[in-house]
Amino acid sequence: MFGELEITGNVEFQGDIYETDEIIRYVQIIKFKFIEKKLQKGKDVIGIVLRRSQYMISVMLAALESNIAFINIELNMPYDRIEYMIKDSGIKYLVVMEDIGSEFAHYDKIFLNDIENYSFKDKKIGGEESYSNYEIDFENIAYIIYTSGTSGKPKGVEIKRKGIYNLIQGVCNLIPFRKKSRIASFTNSTFDIFILETILAMYAGLIVVMADDNQKDNPKKIVELILKQKIDILQMTPSRLKLIKLIDKEWDCLKNLSQILIGGEQFPEELLPEINKATTATIYNMYGPTETTVWSSICNVSESEYVHLGTPIRNTRLYILNEKKLPISNKEDFGEIYIAGDGLARGYLNNPNLTEKSFCKLKCEPFECIYRTGDLGRYDENGNIKCLGRIDEQVKVRGFRIELSEIDVNIEKIDEVKSSITCFIEEEEILINFYVSDKNVDIRTQIKNFLPSYMLPALYYRVDNVLFTASGKTDRKAMLKKYYEQSNLNIFIKNDDEIEKRVFEIISKSIQSDAAISLENKFYELGIDSLKFVSLIVNLEMEFNIEFSDDKLVNSAFNNVGNLIFYIKELVSTKVGI
Repeated sequence: MFGELEITGNVEFQGDIYETDEIIRYVQIIKFKFIEKKLQKGKDVIGIVLRRSQYMISVMLAALESNIAFINIELNMPYDRIEYMIKDSGIKYLVVMEDIGSEFAHYDKIFLNDIENYSFKDKKIGGEESYSNYEIDFENIAYIIYTSGTSGKPKGVEIKRKGIYNLIQGVCNLIPFRKKSRIASFTNSTFDIFILETILAMYAGLIVVMADDNQKDNPKKIVELILKQKIDILQMTPSRLKLIKLIDKEWDCLKNLSQILIGGEQFPEELLPEINKATTATIYNMYGPTETTVWSSICNVSESEYVHLGTPIRNTRLYILNEKKLPISNKEDFGEIYIAGDGLARGYLNNPNLTEKSFCKLKCEPFECIYRTGDLGRYDENGNIKCLGRIDEQVKVRGFRIELSEIDVNIEKIDEVKSSITCFIEEEEILINFYVSDKNVDIRTQIKNFLPSYMLPALYYRVDNVLFTASGKTDRKAMLKKYYEQSNLNIFIKNDDEIEKRVFEIISKSIQSDAAISLENKFYELGIDSLKFVSLIVNLEMEFNIEFSDDKLVNSAFNNVGNLIFYIKELVSTKVGI
């Protein structure tokens, strides 16, 4: 149990059904393993290094009920980032299914490869103590999630147990989930909204239909899973909804849903009528930064003409404050959105200065602790809060929060780079880097060792100097205007191969750049994420009158542009009988 909350949900994974009793058995075994390793409640931290499965969910639940903090770690992250997270958080054990590679050999591990045949018989630690729940201290840390940081290193957000408990109760108060409704889980485990699809769902009595590692990023397989598994509840970012529409043009997969939760990035106004047209499901706009435990407010926008932040969940308050941290006096004014309540994180791990800067006191009644979101907001004529975007240099790319300065700090570690400025083009959701150097530098190849793929700029331009504002701050807007919007940075492709030439042209249009593209370019180097890749495939299919197989709808299916072109040539030759 977690407080008075009991695990009542089921898990379905790869066609297998795991009833509540079986999940509870897994949880008890894992809790027993924690006791065997003498993990200390409220102090120790574990790292969960597992592929998506019923076991991943079970470990999260076991840690929560054992008062042990956890961190989800994905092995496709850069090793330097993983190592930093392990050392920064002081992880005591890595929970693994099997050995995960020589680079982790020096870390202590808890293995789950015996979980199916595990027996409590003859265990040294016996009696009720082995199976009883630890006392729950809601002020202790439940999990740590790492987000982009301005120092060049990711920052660990310490989420309290009270925050998760309040999230479960608060969301369930505002969204009437029906017991045994089927909720899909496509979200990356290192993204905080994954908590709703797993922990919240299991305590709310839902059936978690978990996509495996091959399904979660493949839009065609996402659509198939929603339809074949008769999903009732879907949580997605707007970017991912747009992604699946490239495959399912009429959004047929949304028609039989009962509830759609949209969040993780700003909800575009123009998206609402499109979704309403495609489904009778109740649509919710979900709002909340990582630092306030997943979601802080919810708005039922199904019958609304516009998107706003709606109602705060229980024990949560939203403020719009001016620069003096006082409530705005004129309701027509803009201000920064601050959040208070039970969902607030303890702070940033090992970073008291940033914690003090981001978590402060309200300067009027009730003088409570508030979190500075960095979001610009205002009240509309009905008293609802509208989010108008970011006011600082933190941006969201496909749901991932990114500090532009973290990218710059890491690029400036490269010997030949004197200065780096990264900019964000919101309309296209792409990052562009400008760097000062005496010569052209292959930043793409070097920076991928330090940053995850979603933080890699799409384009890199060498410039003579960095532009500054009158106050001496880096002027990113001026950089974009001078070096990108008004530039003639065109390197034309010379290629006599007709298919290659046409593919290069379509890729150039996709990334909106005439910069040189080579056969060796990897897609992440060109800034082509999963959304842009599917859009690219759709255009290529139309151009060559071909159809890609399902397993080729993710950018990881091709090592580089050359592999993609080779595959296209095979399809074309088969079609014309060459």
